[in-house]
Amino acid sequence: MALLFLLGGVIRGVVLEEGTGMPVEHVRVEGRSVDYTDENGKFVVEAEEGDTIRIFHPGYERMEIPACDSIVIYLKPRIIPLPGTVVKGKKTYEKKITARELHEEPGFPDIFRLLEVTPSVSALAEWAGFLSIRGGKFYETGYLVDGVPFPFPFHFMGMTGIFPVEEIERISVYPSFSWRLPEWRIGGTVDIQTREPEEEWEVSITPLDAGMGLGMSGGRIGLRHHLGKYWLGKLNQDFMLVPGYTDLSLR
Repeated sequence: MALLFLLGGVIRGVVLEEGTGMPVEHVRVEGRSVDYTDENGKFVVEAEEGDTIRIFHPGYERMEIPACDSIVIYLKPRIIPLPGTVVKGKKTYEKKITARELHEEPGFPDIFRLLEVTPSVSALAEWAGFLSIRGGKFYETGYLVDGVPFPFPFHFMGMTGIFPVEEIERISVYPSFSWRLPEWRIGGTVDIQTREPEEEWEVSITPLDAGMGLGMSGGRIGLRHHLGKYWLGKLNQDFMLVPGYTDLSLR
């Protein structure tokens, strides 16, 4: 509502909001001069009787009223339709490495060393299998083996991994938050899926380790031993501290 009073070529008025009766500030009022309403909704413009007074405000409808005595006008709020909000879902990025790819990649028999060829994955230390995903700390990367959280699935000071490559079905790397772990890991998740055991004996030997296993209908039992310390001992007759590992796996 605008109350206008014509006083000898000068209009003094008050702009109020329709419905609430509250004064509206920062309203542009145009006559023969221009003024803006103050915090009390008051304004002063020059105008003669018969002139048109124009009122503008982004939050209200535009008004045009004649300049005369005792004019009352309601300033109506302007309805601005807003576009609807569309929520879109996006599948978490996943990089899968199959058993065939693991056998084709060069490197030591450590699946975590092989993962370094995956984009956004890098090693943090040569003496351990710590992985950094998206540049995070090693404790910001989580590990799963057949859906079970595994804190440190690698050897310290060793060049062979806990899991023989022959036992791996696939590895999935999620370089972002994943619901697969019970606790939140900001870096990413490495999900290891082992293959179904076959009911037969398995024997493997490499320059770095040797192992044997027996697959059964209810699971698999395996034993692996790290041979690196023997080779290093032959190469260097002086005292050398080299770790030795023997892994026993039951599934």
